[in-house]
Amino acid sequence: MRALFRDLLSQDPVREEEGVSFFGGEEDGDCFEEEDVRFWEEGGLTQNWSKSDLADRPAGRALLAEIARKGGPVIDLASGPGLGFLPAILRPAPEVPCLALDASPAVLLAWSRWFRKNGVKNAPDLAAASLFRLPFRDSSVGAYTSFIGISSTRSGEEGYAAALAEIRRTLRADGAVYAVENEFEDLPGILRLFEKAGKEPWDVFREEDRGPWRKRFEEAGFRTESESCFLRRRLTGRDNELGRIAGEYGADVFLRFSAFVLRKR
Repeated sequence: MRALFRDLLSQDPVREEEGVSFFGGEEDGDCFEEEDVRFWEEGGLTQNWSKSDLADRPAGRALLAEIARKGGPVIDLASGPGLGFLPAILRPAPEVPCLALDASPAVLLAWSRWFRKNGVKNAPDLAAASLFRLPFRDSSVGAYTSFIGISSTRSGEEGYAAALAEIRRTLRADGAVYAVENEFEDLPGILRLFEKAGKEPWDVFREEDRGPWRKRFEEAGFRTESESCFLRRRLTGRDNELGRIAGEYGADVFLRFSAFVLRKR
């Protein structure tokens, strides 16, 4: 890990392995199987490193332009096998210092091996840590990014609140969070679909509705500087069970992705 990221730490890594700094919290991440690792090694990571989802959409380009103006360093949260914002940041600006953080050791070790195998010169630093216990000092981080990372945390609304509290704790007063998050539209309509199909709603739909992400962010102590529609997509039967149920009953279920710039209040 580069010195500029080490300077942000509130604790030393538990260990270093294959270029990954480990801080604990593996139990808070996704559990990947050997077949997932094989898929990544057989081309999944290559495809993800060259992906252009963010830069292809106006809301994504606006976030990337804002990050470019700031210049880094950047810490991407719950980077996963897609590496969050980092491919889109590093492709045009390889000089920006970036760190990919995820609770899952498997995904970070796979990326570390892929970077070495492909001789990637502008690879981000890699840290295995939980969003519930970020290893950074209070008010130390200038820029966080997250592409569907916050909502990927476990424990539902309690998990979202815990992660947001840690992000706010470690964010500098002049720092920013650049995030893309998604949410289903028309929750009452979705519950009626499950009822018609005689199916139990997913756990996420059984929790108390805390409102849209903007409300979650603001209740966690953030100010929404900007919010824009990144993507609005209709579910199909190829997506999941909910998409299949919607197709059977001639209903439309939409998933809305929004791009945010957040500041600490």
